[in-house]
Amino acid sequence: MIGKPSKFVMKRLSEELKCPTSSVMGRLASVMYLRKFKEISSNVVNILNPSADDRILEVGFGLGYGLFEAFKKVERGNGVVFGSERSQYMVKRARKIFALEIHYGRLEVDLSLASHLPYLNNSIDCIFHNDCFYYWPSVKNALLELKRVLKPGGRMLTSMSIERVKEWSSRGLLQPSYCIDPLDYILHLENTGFVDIKFEYHSSAGVQFQTVIALKPPVEEDRGVNLDVEEKNFQQEILEFEKLRLTAFIVNILQSSVVMSLLHRGISYFVTAPIYYANSGPHLGHLYSSLIADAAHRWFKLKNPHQLTLFSSGTDEHGSKVENAALKAEKNVDVYCSEISSAYRELFSKFGIETTYFIRTVEARHHQSVQQFWEVLRKNNFIYKGKYSGWYCSADECFYNESDLCDDETKSCKITTAGHTVEWVVEENYLFKLSEFLPEIQHWLQTSDVIQPSQYLPFVINQLKQLSDVSISRDRQRLSWGIPVPDDCSQTIYVWFDALVNYLTVAGYPGQLCRWPPDCHIIGKDILKFHAILWPAMLLAANFPLPKQIFCHGHWLSDGVKMSKSLGNVVDPTLEAQKLTCEGLRYFLLRQGVPTSDGNYSTPLAISVLNDELANSIGNLINRTTSSRVLRGDRFTDFDDSVINGPSIRQGPDLMTDLDNLPSIVGQQYDKMQFSNGINSIVTVVKKANAFVQHFSPWHLAKDKNANSLLDTVLHLAHQTLRTCGILLKPVVPNIADEMLNRLSVSSDESNYSDCAKAASKSRYFSGKPLNHQKDLILFPRISRQ
Repeated sequence: MIGKPSKFVMKRLSEELKCPTSSVMGRLASVMYLRKFKEISSNVVNILNPSADDRILEVGFGLGYGLFEAFKKVERGNGVVFGSERSQYMVKRARKIFALEIHYGRLEVDLSLASHLPYLNNSIDCIFHNDCFYYWPSVKNALLELKRVLKPGGRMLTSMSIERVKEWSSRGLLQPSYCIDPLDYILHLENTGFVDIKFEYHSSAGVQFQTVIALKPPVEEDRGVNLDVEEKNFQQEILEFEKLRLTAFIVNILQSSVVMSLLHRGISYFVTAPIYYANSGPHLGHLYSSLIADAAHRWFKLKNPHQLTLFSSGTDEHGSKVENAALKAEKNVDVYCSEISSAYRELFSKFGIETTYFIRTVEARHHQSVQQFWEVLRKNNFIYKGKYSGWYCSADECFYNESDLCDDETKSCKITTAGHTVEWVVEENYLFKLSEFLPEIQHWLQTSDVIQPSQYLPFVINQLKQLSDVSISRDRQRLSWGIPVPDDCSQTIYVWFDALVNYLTVAGYPGQLCRWPPDCHIIGKDILKFHAILWPAMLLAANFPLPKQIFCHGHWLSDGVKMSKSLGNVVDPTLEAQKLTCEGLRYFLLRQGVPTSDGNYSTPLAISVLNDELANSIGNLINRTTSSRVLRGDRFTDFDDSVINGPSIRQGPDLMTDLDNLPSIVGQQYDKMQFSNGINSIVTVVKKANAFVQHFSPWHLAKDKNANSLLDTVLHLAHQTLRTCGILLKPVVPNIADEMLNRLSVSSDESNYSDCAKAASKSRYFSGKPLNHQKDLILFPRISRQ
């Protein structure tokens, strides 16, 4: 008799349902669950009732049943069916099944996310998706994108099975963070501007399902009623930033006249990336954590250019895994660690990650810091020696609760959810009185916003409730590569105790601290427990203030599967950069990475995003509007008041409102380190600017002497859009942003966040400035899909 599937199996099934692969587990997920869509797909297309000439889009087409039913509706007309799917396996499968329809241009399938569709604005008549929205990293972003491609008055149908959702949730196949409540989904529809929303129940051939139908408004709401208020708010915000800038300038002058010790204490912002374990070289996940931290650091500097900052990262070089890796490489452990640390430094240099302090835990100063911190905790009576037993994982170098483990396939031993084996260990070592601080930590976590995004808080609380006093040393015979316990050479300090103290070391401990507490720790979700529970307890035991924020992000998967050396699917960022460029990979990870969920890395998807947004959208806009074909004279033109305030300019897309609101919108997202949302807002405005330029066709206006005023005004708005976007892209792709701004004659001291006011739609700051004469700029060359 078959028993209940293990947690490991259900977790894999959950991942495969989200993004099926060609693996055995992926095929099992398809057979077990995706076949249930067949009956629903047929009915959904009938309910949608498209005409034979409609352009129909299915999002998340899976096995392709919906595509087949939709094609039958347009087969006798001139319509076209489009399919968007995040699973590379499903896209390949669909291209084989529908090869004939694709060949004749009646059907098209694309590898893309719902939040990033490769279709033009207002180009789709109707959209449908079946049991799909639960897996969208951001329902809001996806709906905004679907609304963008839908024609005014177009309809979208969402189908679901509430009964199946409950079943999947009970089996652990849907994460609690997913949007699984139809009411929440309907609220998202309302908030993103859909209208005439209807929820209906259906039954067919014994299969019960529900649908939500929504329309895109035939005419977008007129936002002009609030324009004056928005403009006043925007101008007030700019004034505030100017005041901050002036204050920072005065502080900078004062600081220049004081001694270096006072300068050291003038740090205004302290952000940390993880220190990376030196058992192997860097991979994509390490780069992603560092990029978030670097973007946050650059964003602070963009807002506060004259303030001093501390941005730290480095390598964690102690522990048995590092020692074993060195032995396997047949190298001295010191030499091995130096090589791995150098590899991280090289990665940081290539991708523009500008830390102000790169720490190695083998440094003598850090040894002193760790041993001093140990002594403080011992004097405060929070360390004691005793027997400790538990399930120990050598691969992760930590103990696990039995509830976090499962049996392996043979049921002969216990393993972690990552598949690492554990062993029952009983030994005498030093323990930390973690239990004394758990109530205070729980209160701190639940009464503050320290854990961001907040969806990770329940996990931390659940972990906290399972903990007691923890072992913070290991027998030196079992772990020799590490910092010895003070006054006891038979014990080695636990690698996580050692590693966490790095944040104090970079701040100046055991000497005078330049800034404490850190403004933000940026970490991956796999190390959240250590930063949100063990680290705060250690700080409380030593009477240090707690971190202001712990920002956590998900992992990157490879084609829907967690990256693993054993599977051979670990993505090397240096090799990927050879295809995408360093700035391109940097852009893609920050553009597509959503902190609240795991990201799915796919090289074809990366190429598609980069070609569409950097090469086509931004690159095309800058080339079309700075070409000698359209520019008159050797200076940037001024706009005509009668044109910019008149009816002619409003015949095109409403660019001015979006341009003037953009700095505030992006700033709010960057402040929350939601860089993906901020970039999405930038790209949306760039695409609108391209549509604006296409509408007025300055290359035609340039041939008409009577159209000079209109030409100058159109180019002015396009250039101001590029200047604003260039400034806002500096935390994301600093080199590309600098090239954009240089092309538009924006100097480095005119490209801070407060300078966005100079690039507003009706600002004349750059009018009359000399052109930066150079050949046509290839901002980002298109990448071949070959």
